Amino acid sequence: MQKRSQLDFEDILWLRRAATKAGAGQVPPAIAEKLLNAGLIQVTSKPPSLKITEKGRIALTKLG
Repeated sequence: MQKRSQLDFEDILWLRRAATKAGAGQVPPAIAEKLLNAGLIQVTSKPPSLKITEKGRIALTKLG
């Protein structure tokens, strides 16, 4: 069984940036990997950025 990693304060800040219209750019690789693996963000190509997913929106709502 794979252990789930907890989101910390910095992860939540980047998730909030990904929720903006422009999305998040230049996310630190470790944080991007954690959020992508959790299905909370997705990569967009035009312009290249990370955008929040529906699962990410639900998580952000619960996290406050």
